[in-house]
Amino acid sequence: MKQQQVDYQDLIDLKFKVYYMDCAVHKKQYGYDDFSVYKKLTKRFEIMWDNKTRLVELLVMEKGKENAGFIEERIPIEGLQELKKYLFMFGHLSKEEYNKTLPYNDTTNIPLAC
Repeated sequence: MKQQQVDYQDLIDLKFKVYYMDCAVHKKQYGYDDFSVYKKLTKRFEIMWDNKTRLVELLVMEKGKENAGFIEERIPIEGLQELKKYLFMFGHLSKEEYNKTLPYNDTTNIPLAC
């Protein structure tokens, strides 16, 4: 599987959040403030976009209060269409919006979990 880059504006359109980090070292090295673009799906699942590679991955966080914030697993997301599939499966995208992304309006590709 080769991941495809996802554009920043596509993520903003999908209601992703942008978090700016105040880091003098990063700003000195790259010339801009570091930031992350993410969407929290549940307590244990979130989607993160790498602003340097423009690739997206699903993060599975560890269970339990003592492990809060630790990443258990990283699952690469192929591209925008697969990203929308995850958003639909987790209830962050309507069926109508998801169906618009399918090639040739093929609604047989809807995940079974829904």
